[in-house]
Parts: sequence; structure tokens; C-alpha cells
Amino acid sequence: MEAKGIRTDKGDLNRFIRKTNALLREAKEKIAALIGWLKDVKAELAKPQPPMLNDLLALHCANRNKGAYSNKVKNANLQRYAEAFSFLQSKNLYTVDDLETTLHTMQDKIDTLKKSASAKQARIKEVDELLRMAQYYVDGKPVADKLGCIRFEKSRQKYKSEHDDTLRTFYMAERKLKPYFKEGKIQTELSPLYADVKKLWAIHYNIYEVQHEQERQNAATRHKKQEIEH
Repeated sequence: MEAKGIRTDKGDLNRFIRKTNALLREAKEKIAALIGWLKDVKAELAKPQPPMLNDLLALHCANRNKGAYSNKVKNANLQRYAEAFSFLQSKNLYTVDDLETTLHTMQDKIDTLKKSASAKQARIKEVDELLRMAQYYVDGKPVADKLGCIRFEKSRQKYKSEHDDTLRTFYMAERKLKPYFKEGKIQTELSPLYADVKKLWAIHYNIYEVQHEQERQNAATRHKKQEIEH
């Protein structure tokens, strides 16, 4: 009858079965795909996630505040944390990997700048010397300022004697840096780059302290667990 174009109950049933089987196959394929996707998601979530710099900095700040003897010190620690966090955000740095990659990139940039000036070794030495003098200047400026505030000659001589090395290197640096001062600041090509590197290395050290302490605590916990099990 079906061959003659006349629908029958048996034919309708067969068509229903075929359609149902097709839907079941499609559903099975979709379920299999979803299961595969869920496995991939689960595997990805099971991977150790890179520690976030903000969390590590907050932990470092909390650790420092545990031993802080006054609210003033605690507030200073919080201020340093806020400044470090703001600085990292301005550089789009969020994980330890980000920080290390940026540090290496900046170090490579410094190296590239030096290599690109291979024909100007004298200039490179001059820049390095300027940076060294700049550090002498920064270290000695507060000492020199305080000396300038001492009115009595006897006290001045005593203070100068106590800080002779610092003052000597400060005055030397002041003389050598005088041609490079502009609006009260030292101007060199590498100064901004070195300043950023210095900040990032300081943050990197704080992060290292936190991670090292976490590793120590984890090792102690594992050791204690092994002792209990045995």
C-alpha cells in the first residue's frame, strides 16, 4: 500500500521510529560533545592558576602589619601596598608571570639600548656613571640638608665628621650632575626606565617573600601529614 502512495499505520510507525532514532542520534552526539567540553573545562580548572599579584601583595602587607608596633607603621604599609597596586595596574600587570615577563622585557630593552650604542661606549659609561652619581646624590641630600640647618659651628663640625663619607660623595655627585639638572631633576635617557625597573624589582622581591613563606608552610604541612600517616 505504501508503494502505491497510500499511508498505512505500519508505514507511519516506521517513519516515526526512523525520525525518533535520528533525534536520538543527534541528541547523543550533542551530549557526547558536551561531555567532551565539560572534560576540557574541568581539566583547565584543575590546572594550577597563576597567583594574582594583588592577592600576594595584600598578603605581604598583612604579614608586615602583624609585626607592626603602631597604627602609623600599619598605615605606611597600607600606603605602600596601594602605591604598588596602582603602579602594577598602570602597567597592566596582574599575575606573577606578567611581572616576570615585563621585568625581563625591560631588562632586555636596557640591554638593547646599551648594545645599540656600541659605537658610543664612552656615552654608556657616562650614563652608568651618572646613575651612580644620582644614587650618591639621593643618599646624601637629606644629610646635606640637615647640615645646612645646623647653626652652631661646633655642632656642624661634629655632624660633618660623623657623615664625612656620605657628604663627600654627595658634593662630588652634585658637582658632576650640575650640567644635567633641569627644573630640579636629573635628565637622562635611561632614568625613567631604570626607575620603573627599580619599582618592579622591589615588588617582585615582596612577592617572592610571600611565595617563599607559602612554600615553607606547605612543606611543613606535608611533612607533618607524613609523620601522622607513618
